[in-house]
Amino acid sequence: MKEFVSRTVNRLTAFIVKGLIKHVYDGDEMQLVKVSTTANETIDEVERVQSYGLSTVPPKDSEALVLFLNGDKTNPVVVACDSAANRPTGLNENDVRMYSAHGQTLTMDNSGESYFDSGSDYVAMAAKVDLLWSTLWTVFNTWAPPAGPTIDNGAALKSAFLAAFPSPGPDSVASVNLRAD
Repeated sequence: MKEFVSRTVNRLTAFIVKGLIKHVYDGDEMQLVKVSTTANETIDEVERVQSYGLSTVPPKDSEALVLFLNGDKTNPVVVACDSAANRPTGLNENDVRMYSAHGQTLTMDNSGESYFDSGSDYVAMAAKVDLLWSTLWTVFNTWAPPAGPTIDNGAALKSAFLAAFPSPGPDSVASVNLRAD
């Protein structure tokens, strides 16, 4: 039995190896990567599986988990990668954060709020949209089209805009939460 378990463990460790991504080829239908494994081998043009709806190009030397399908060393696939140097920390349970090496993040927190951080400002997205809408509405509402001899110079546009879009009102403009990260 010990021999069977030992052989099974050896076979499983041959199926799964860790490595470092050395280069990314992102021009084809499937992203391909060059991986240097912990077994001191370099494998070129390895398919990297990504989740539907999100595509990334990991930075050089990101950690990778390589599986060899059916135990075949000629059939590798990268199923996960991570860049510990860039990964943000300090999330709460159920929080989701997308991030880049340049400091931008999109956070969806467990309260249902979504925030975009450009690297210097942390903005509640709904508040930002409300602020922009309020600004646009105020511009139209306070605009005084110049009088013209034959045309309305935009008075009809102003009337149509104000009729179609109600005032955002004082309560709909959320306070913008700007704070240094």
